[in-house]
Amino acid sequence: MHSNLKGLYAALLVPFDKKGEIKEESLIQIANNALETEQLDGLYVNGSSGENFLLNKEQKKRIFKLVRENVSEDANLIAQIGALDINEAIELGQYATELGYDAISAVTPFYYPFTFEEIKNYYFDLVDAIDNNLIIYSIPGLTGVDISIEQFRELFEHEQIIGVKYTSPNSSY
Repeated sequence: MHSNLKGLYAALLVPFDKKGEIKEESLIQIANNALETEQLDGLYVNGSSGENFLLNKEQKKRIFKLVRENVSEDANLIAQIGALDINEAIELGQYATELGYDAISAVTPFYYPFTFEEIKNYYFDLVDAIDNNLIIYSIPGLTGVDISIEQFRELFEHEQIIGVKYTSPNSSY
């Protein structure tokens, strides 16, 4: 694992065939093209662009494995592991970490009206169970959850929470 995650990253697209199966060779080509042709430092794997929330756990694991085994060891990889089921998120995070992913990321819990304290506990439980650094994935437009600057500061008090992937048309931050 790399300790320096500075640089340019792309959210990895995942291609599917007409039956909804992952087009594995195309996935590998897309990943390598992003890294080599676009000269990116790393990839954000299994985020919204990868149709993550339409995939089952085994498909997510397969994507993590295919990417790690088929891109340069120099490429930084961030695994989006967030799920409403914290046990699934922990399992995915441990799996990606064992594969050598440089960090994990987790979307803010959504659908149910979670309090900030519950969201904080979710993130702290993840990093306490997974031996890897975490980047919060905040996407208020899709989750309905808006975290304030003060709340981000509180989350960053945990030494394993190292950043945020913030996706929103509101750039008031």
